[in-house]
Amino acid sequence: MNTLRIQGIVFIIIANIAILASLFFIPLNSDNLLIILAVFILVLGVPHGALDTVFAVKLYNIKTLWSWLVFTIIYLLLVIFVIMIWRYLPLIFLSGFLIISIVHFSGDPKEGTHWMARILYGGAPIVLPVILYATEMERLFAFLIDAKAANDLVSIIGFLGIPWGLSLLFFIIRTFFTDALTGIEIAVTGLLAVLVTPLTAFTLFFCCMHSPRHILRTIEYAQPSSWKNLAAIAVAPLFGVVVLLFASAYFFDGASLDAKIIQIIFVGLAALTLPHMILVEQVRFFGKGNGQPPI
Repeated sequence: MNTLRIQGIVFIIIANIAILASLFFIPLNSDNLLIILAVFILVLGVPHGALDTVFAVKLYNIKTLWSWLVFTIIYLLLVIFVIMIWRYLPLIFLSGFLIISIVHFSGDPKEGTHWMARILYGGAPIVLPVILYATEMERLFAFLIDAKAANDLVSIIGFLGIPWGLSLLFFIIRTFFTDALTGIEIAVTGLLAVLVTPLTAFTLFFCCMHSPRHILRTIEYAQPSSWKNLAAIAVAPLFGVVVLLFASAYFFDGASLDAKIIQIIFVGLAALTLPHMILVEQVRFFGKGNGQPPI
């Protein structure tokens, strides 16, 4: 059994533990929970984007100091562009972030999975929480956009919740008969999104499914690079991300602790997602670069 299949099994086990815990245990204090989840995302989730330099080298043959400088400047300009969209057009920012996240997450399932199953899977952590946790979703969105816009956006997503879940169920059954493990992965992702509180569900999905799966596929894509070489490649970008995240607290001055944490997590993720997707999705959809595309 290859490492991707093992990672899928580990995710299924962790997700099921979280589902059972959410049904039988009292949740942690809100502030403590937010801090814990923020640390998990920083430590386990963000590092997968630090390997973007692997894709840059493969796609654009970047080797010289000048080419690295140009790449870094463009990457940072895209990050700043997303932050500015949030500052001045927050509803467009959040709507766009949710849509591109669905597309990006849809790359997780095994190659050969039906494209519709991929989209439904990618949207599960975003759409399905409204079935039981619409109020909590609205509260989280209100940290990023104004309260009325948050209410309107949750209402729109709410219309999709049940149809999305039923469609996902159909494709879970369809996928199960062609690849049982992939079908179970999709099913557990859906259950996690429905039954566990939204932020906890997203954190577990992001840190235990999406991020490690991306890292494992990047390692395969980067062959013959070793683990040590990839770790060394990731150090500088990861350090830069950490510095940027802490520096971003300047933009959130005056906000409550909950709001600051949510803003730093999700505005930061959105800002990094755009340049990350530009690199990764080129390989996924067009197979550019050397090696196997991490689809």
